[in-house]
Amino acid sequence: MARSRIVWLIAGLLFGFSAIALRLTWLQGFQWHEYAAREETHRCPLRYLPAPRGHILARAGEVLAQDLPQHFFVYTLGGIDDVGRVAAQIARAIRAWDGGLARDFPAALLEESLDRLRGLYRERLGSGVSIPPHPWISELEPPLAHHLARWLKKLPSYGRVPGISVAVDQEGGTIWIEPDVLYAGEAGTRRIERRLALPAGSLFGGAPPARGAPTGIAARLSRARALTDRDARQRALDMKRDLLLELPAALRPGAIPFDLVADVVSHPERYPGIRVRESLRREYRRTEAIGNLVGFVEPVARRVEAEEERAEAAAAQGAEAAAAALIILDERRGGSRDLPRLRDLYTFRDLRGEGYLWGDYIGARGVEAAFEARLHGIAGAVQQELDAFEVPVGVPRDGEAPIPGQDVTLSIDLAFSEYLHGVFAEQGVVAGSMLVGVPETGEIFAWITVPGYDPATLHRDWERFEAIRHLSPLLNRPAQAELPPGSTIKVVFALGALDAGVIERGTPYTCNGVYDPRFPTQLRCNNHNARLPLTLEVSEALARSCNCFFYHLGGKRLGSDRIRGILAGYGFGAPTGIELVGERAGILPAAWPELAAIGQGRFAATPLQLFRFFCALANRGAAPVPSILVAERRADAERLDFGEDSIEAVIAGMVEAVEYGTASDSAIGLHDFACAAKTGTAEWTSNGATSNLAWIAGFAPVKAPEIVFVVEVEHTSLHGGDAAGPIAARALEWLEAERGYRFDSERRSDAR
Repeated sequence: MARSRIVWLIAGLLFGFSAIALRLTWLQGFQWHEYAAREETHRCPLRYLPAPRGHILARAGEVLAQDLPQHFFVYTLGGIDDVGRVAAQIARAIRAWDGGLARDFPAALLEESLDRLRGLYRERLGSGVSIPPHPWISELEPPLAHHLARWLKKLPSYGRVPGISVAVDQEGGTIWIEPDVLYAGEAGTRRIERRLALPAGSLFGGAPPARGAPTGIAARLSRARALTDRDARQRALDMKRDLLLELPAALRPGAIPFDLVADVVSHPERYPGIRVRESLRREYRRTEAIGNLVGFVEPVARRVEAEEERAEAAAAQGAEAAAAALIILDERRGGSRDLPRLRDLYTFRDLRGEGYLWGDYIGARGVEAAFEARLHGIAGAVQQELDAFEVPVGVPRDGEAPIPGQDVTLSIDLAFSEYLHGVFAEQGVVAGSMLVGVPETGEIFAWITVPGYDPATLHRDWERFEAIRHLSPLLNRPAQAELPPGSTIKVVFALGALDAGVIERGTPYTCNGVYDPRFPTQLRCNNHNARLPLTLEVSEALARSCNCFFYHLGGKRLGSDRIRGILAGYGFGAPTGIELVGERAGILPAAWPELAAIGQGRFAATPLQLFRFFCALANRGAAPVPSILVAERRADAERLDFGEDSIEAVIAGMVEAVEYGTASDSAIGLHDFACAAKTGTAEWTSNGATSNLAWIAGFAPVKAPEIVFVVEVEHTSLHGGDAAGPIAARALEWLEAERGYRFDSERRSDAR
């Protein structure tokens, strides 16, 4: 029996030693590189270097957006608040001596008392005035006091309890605290608060608790990744434990003085748990004139969280959602969900051209979003040894320098745009837009959206946005506002009907003020001040904007199918192809051809589509793709099938509109310029209120046009010529005075 036991014992020992040997062989022979990488990561971690985004520049070189370096403070919760750890250690030491005393000295009670004492000294912490030791727990029994004193002496250096000492005498003992040491973390934040003139406690009090459920930023980050796989849950727990909060987030670049930055870097012991980091901040030119065009950026973290929330919401409804198509590189969290932990430069070099750093920004709207691939740089990284305070030691061992993003130069004339933005304000326009550009190339040098926003102050303007939410201030109107085009579309149908042979230039029509005498209150014509009945041909019908002429043209001669064909053939119902993202296609009319022919009914176009069409008209057929870039190679313009006689008949009508028609009033101001224009007015219901939508579109000069303009004014009681015409006239006047254009050097009659 004894021999059997011995055999089993020997077998068990052999099995155990064999298992250990196999495990060691596996670790040493096959996984050594994994643990070597981990050790190297802790000793010489990979630190990422963000790449500056490219500049966004206006036509004359003015900087509209750029990255500027800035310093910010980062702190670890454990580094600035040792109170909980100290209380827990003291409670364990007391319990180890006499477990029964744990009821009298629980860790929660000890922590609460230390917090109360901290409140007594809060105003003096970090002030530079030394605070003497303070008795914390008195009248300890001598054996317990001796035990705690011996326990403190035996603690290893890495486990020391800061700011705690025990005094023992014949009557017992007292635990003393040194406030400057125990509360050193808060003292450091108080020093920073004083230097930055911040309210007392604004930094330390802004931190979520180091223990328990995370709040604020911590809660959002942990929630976003707590419900995926086991590794993600572990990362969320690590994040709660090692969370870094960037403070103060609201400070402007340069608000942290360099001497304070130098002090924190040079004396980390005075600022425990607080580190200085460098980052890049996107700075925008202070202007609302082209804010909607330039757009803004958002943190990559916010984009990923939004994508994850959308995916979770879709999954909850049983639908599939596309995952965020972003690769996130992060030295602390270890890469994106789909990538291995990045511990070495070799992996980083393979991936850095495809990914974003967790602290990067990504274009959210406007040019920032449209040219993200060009503006976004390529991140760098270095491996450098850190000391106990996480301060770099020596020179980096190896690394890759960041590659800045490329600049983008817009064709926008900033001074002209700011002037026009002011004109919109002077005219009392609450919502509207304007485009001015070169017809030959489609290059746009004025892009106005009202109301807009200033990207430099966008984060502080949310209250104002709430007040004007009904006006859609974030809408990039020239490319995204789908609006009934009103009578500006009559030019399109006149040209299409002439080219198709449906009418000829001299085809007469007699207007009696109403389309169908059987329904005298419907489809009326009030656009021309003339004694009725009035007989008109197509050019005069355009000049006077005769509704009845175009009711008849649309309803009796063209019909819905041909109307849709004309519009589609001239580029309506489809994006123009401008470089911006989010351009809308408009809505082609499906019924009511009479209304469609005057730009009403279920029919919508964008200002950009009208701009492209009027460029084609000015070019006598060549329709370029609109562009907001300067010095870029343009694709060959599409050639629209315009007949020469048809074009001249339509242009003659637009010239006559300025001479004696709907754009001829002296208050409008266009009569002094050699331009061709078409006004338009649409009844428009928005947010339950009905008002006018006023348009004017045209080009100047009539011969060899140099500019095309499109203006739309929303929520007005005026008509197209009265509301939009003066803005166009002011634009022509400014271009003559400031840019040397000449729009009055020819007679309009010469152009007909």
